[in-house]
Amino acid sequence: MITPNYKLDLIDSNIISLTFETFREQSITLFRMSEFYESPFSEIRGQKFTIDNFLFHYMTPKGKIKYFSFWDAYNIPGESIYEFFNLFYNEFTQSESELFDRMIKLVDLAKPFYLISALRGRKSDFEHELCHAKYYLDENYRDKVDYHISHMPLYLYDEFKTNLVNMGYSNDDSIIIDEINAYLSTSSGKYVKNNFVSDSEIEKYQKKLKHKFKKIKKSIKINTII
Repeated sequence: MITPNYKLDLIDSNIISLTFETFREQSITLFRMSEFYESPFSEIRGQKFTIDNFLFHYMTPKGKIKYFSFWDAYNIPGESIYEFFNLFYNEFTQSESELFDRMIKLVDLAKPFYLISALRGRKSDFEHELCHAKYYLDENYRDKVDYHISHMPLYLYDEFKTNLVNMGYSNDDSIIIDEINAYLSTSSGKYVKNNFVSDSEIEKYQKKLKHKFKKIKKSIKINTII
């Protein structure tokens, strides 16, 4: 029997935060929900897919899969989780079933909420995922972020988008904008330049978005459940 171990926190009454000890436990618990939400493959994203279908898309001809060692943390909006559990209801894995049982005691799955996860001790990953959650749940914050990103020169946006898609993110502007904000708000300037945009003009937008997220972090309230 596989029983992943994780710490569960409830942030601001509508963000479920899971802290895992290993990538294996985190992946086993969340990869199907994550793929259902934002897979770059249309046969998987928003669809009822099998493990065979998942493996076919992510396994190389030589049988290698880098997926489970590549993604450090996860973020999934409640709306997608609600759809996933309705679609896969009779086909949960054990870890999904246990998580579902815990979640329904904390939040109304039909109302806005968010699920994030990271490994213990990886603060930057946690903040990146928290940024996603607040962007989804806080309309005022989201409007301010969208304003700044919409005023970003197109060449900066396009370069950022190209590198995100090449990294494995879905080519969907709603997801791309969300990721641009999360990376600019929580990553170092060096990381952004090395991985996404080398032009120093990006620093201006990173400074503004970091400032917005810093205010958000100060206001959160964490209640440890398990």
